[in-house]
Amino acid sequence: MRAAVDARPVRGLAVAIGACLLWLLLVAPAAAPADPPLLLRDVTLLPLSGDVPRSGQSILIRGERIERVEPDSEIDTPRGARVLDGSGRFVIPGLTDGHVHVKRSSADLDRLLPLFLAHGVTTVVNLDGGPAVLRLRDEVASGERVGPTIYTSGPILRGSEGMTAEQGEQIASEQIEAGYDLLKVYNGVPEAAYRAIVARARAAGTPVIGHAVRSVGIDGAIESGQHLAHMEEVVYGFFTWDRRPDRPEELPDDVVERLDLLLDPASIPALARRIADSGIYVIPNLTAYHRIEHQLVDLEGALARPEVAWMPETMKRSWQRDRNGYTNRPDPERFRRTIQRTFPFLQRLTAAFQHAGVPLLAGTDVGIPVIVAGSSLHDELVELVEAGLTPAEALAAATSTSARFLGREDAGEIAPGFVADLVLLRASPLADVEAIRSVDAVVVRGRVYERAELDAMLSGQRLLR
Repeated sequence: MRAAVDARPVRGLAVAIGACLLWLLLVAPAAAPADPPLLLRDVTLLPLSGDVPRSGQSILIRGERIERVEPDSEIDTPRGARVLDGSGRFVIPGLTDGHVHVKRSSADLDRLLPLFLAHGVTTVVNLDGGPAVLRLRDEVASGERVGPTIYTSGPILRGSEGMTAEQGEQIASEQIEAGYDLLKVYNGVPEAAYRAIVARARAAGTPVIGHAVRSVGIDGAIESGQHLAHMEEVVYGFFTWDRRPDRPEELPDDVVERLDLLLDPASIPALARRIADSGIYVIPNLTAYHRIEHQLVDLEGALARPEVAWMPETMKRSWQRDRNGYTNRPDPERFRRTIQRTFPFLQRLTAAFQHAGVPLLAGTDVGIPVIVAGSSLHDELVELVEAGLTPAEALAAATSTSARFLGREDAGEIAPGFVADLVLLRASPLADVEAIRSVDAVVVRGRVYERAELDAMLSGQRLLR
């Protein structure tokens, strides 16, 4: 016979374990409940690829992803779902501003980041980062802070005289290992260091973007696959005196008045084809360039624009005449004439690049004077259309093309499995791009903000997730 086993210690252990579990249930914080499904009913989808708009559609969202996109009659409302009536509303993918600067104080960010969402900007690309921006990127991704999805470069690689290839490779490695999404190069990087930076980035699969580094010019950017953060950099890096075969030995006394000698339209088609073949992306950044001219002509008028009031106070103070880096130049009038004469050429370059197949990204340089977060991207889409793009092409620069640049195969379109970043509009921007300003609701990573919440963002109220 088997010996009897004393069950008392086992029963005692079970009681103790049960008591511990009960204690844990009582004192442990409850897990945050999952957001209910979101159903956008009876909306019109606006395709950016030439297809006709699809009315009477519904979009079912679970978590951060789109689950279904089908005719309204084919989707039943899931139990507990939040339903948003989209009748008469037009839906596009969330917008991306491909050139911003968000390295500010926490108080500024509480004011700045919601402004992007209030205008349908659900993703931003920050082009001068640091450890604080890496933390900010994670806070937004986790839902700790309200804001658009953030991609960021490391601190700008400005270069210096005597910077070596070894130093360039080292600093590129440090930024890549720190987890930055991109590297940004600036004007003064010496050639050897520049080539080491782009080689290290290429090996790691990290994009390089920035200015036309003066040591290598546009030719160097094309050869290395470096993306360009401003269309004006094409002017600085290609349309220069030393590239002209008929360059006079003595430059004109006033180069500004002789820009026609430099800005040669006949050179544009071949250059556009070269850049298209290289695969590099270009940010026209027309709004930023245009706003600089506005400040130089009428700073007080530029500061009086209604949307400027939405920006953080510290930023607005830095835009005043006594601190403004544009109006305080040694010869602001000469600077104004240069911009005024160059801007139509930038528009011409933008249209030619689009026609040649150069992938264009919408970006606005938020952070420089009088560029207002969110609304500046609406301005940029209008500028792109005025330069010669169709509304669909301009919108693609802020949606599908941006997603492709960021390596996001699950963003920039409205389809099952894609991230639920969406903008509901009261009018169609395909008919008139100005309708991009008619934002009625915004969905970012599956979380919907209706008009009242968007208005609260504009007024500076802090929203919890």
